[in-house]
Amino acid sequence: MLRTLSLGLIILFATTVQAFAACTLPYTLTNGQTADASQVMANLNAVVNCVSSSTNFTGGYLNKFRNGTMDVWQRGAGPISVTTAGAYTADGWIVIPAAAGITAQQATGRGPTVYSLKVIGAAGVTDATVKQRIESVIAAPLAGVAVTVQAEIYNNTGAAITPTLTVKHASGADAWTSPITDVNAVSLQPCPNGSWTQVAYTFTASSSSGNGLEISFDFGNNFGSTTSSVQISEADVRATPGTAVGLNNTPPAPELRPISAEIPFCQRYFQSSYPYGTAPGTANQTNSSFGHVAIDVFDFYDLGETTFQVQMRTQPTIQFYNASTGSAAGTYYDLNNGTISGTAQIRNGTLTTYGFNQYTPSQGLTVGSVYLIHWTVSSEL
Repeated sequence: MLRTLSLGLIILFATTVQAFAACTLPYTLTNGQTADASQVMANLNAVVNCVSSSTNFTGGYLNKFRNGTMDVWQRGAGPISVTTAGAYTADGWIVIPAAAGITAQQATGRGPTVYSLKVIGAAGVTDATVKQRIESVIAAPLAGVAVTVQAEIYNNTGAAITPTLTVKHASGADAWTSPITDVNAVSLQPCPNGSWTQVAYTFTASSSSGNGLEISFDFGNNFGSTTSSVQISEADVRATPGTAVGLNNTPPAPELRPISAEIPFCQRYFQSSYPYGTAPGTANQTNSSFGHVAIDVFDFYDLGETTFQVQMRTQPTIQFYNASTGSAAGTYYDLNNGTISGTAQIRNGTLTTYGFNQYTPSQGLTVGSVYLIHWTVSSEL
């Protein structure tokens, strides 16, 4: 069957080449109208864009957002308390409130997606922004071309809102200390209260976008009460050559990749030993990732090697948690004796993008006992 298919494609290609050689432009259509080269290419590009942006076409990674479906929540599904310093919530997505803290959590999606990121207001909050930073090697194909960013927004603030979009690029490869603004708080489509609205905007990306992009949705001063909330899902950003700059009311269908593709993408930046969906720092000894037998080696206890699920973006920072109490003190839980003993340490030079080795000095541990601990590693942007 494959041989027959290949032969058919060869015949089709040969026939097409002959047709190209025989035709001249302008070309008279069967309806008597004349089509010039620009019209023919415009129609061809429309067909190619339609096919490539289909939700069934998941292999291209056209969408440069990670976790645009809000499916992956390695830090827990919430509620997550976010201070004015901002914090990662759903994987890849940073929430930043102004003037007071806010809450973020997993919520239901519009339909094409199961989940969304929900931001819930509180007294004193004067603004709420949701943003994502896109790594340099991921953003590189967007440099210097027309780019369309879109999302579905559910407004539950009690009145219509008009979100704004800001786009920045990093000053150097993944260097975010002094980003440069490319799109400054442009108004998106108005979002009526109590319904989902698609917002979309096309801009010409900077030629330096290969350093990395930051895309922010600002929902304004509409979160002064716990009854006010906004949900975001179906987020997509991609190159759309030839698209006019400005509000885009007919963006391509978003690429909604399955969770099986999104999890390893997200683990490049953050991983956790906690069960999926469990917030780091939770007391959780039953499902603790470590159950090593301590071995006495030259006055310290070797507690084994850990290999990450996915190679991380850069050498990560690491945080240990006691499996019994959830404390971030980095102490082990003795499964046999029910006591807390020893502090986790990384053996010199063993924390890499692939994994780490851990040990603890001799602090009352017993050879043959089983010790439990949790960890998180982060190489976020």
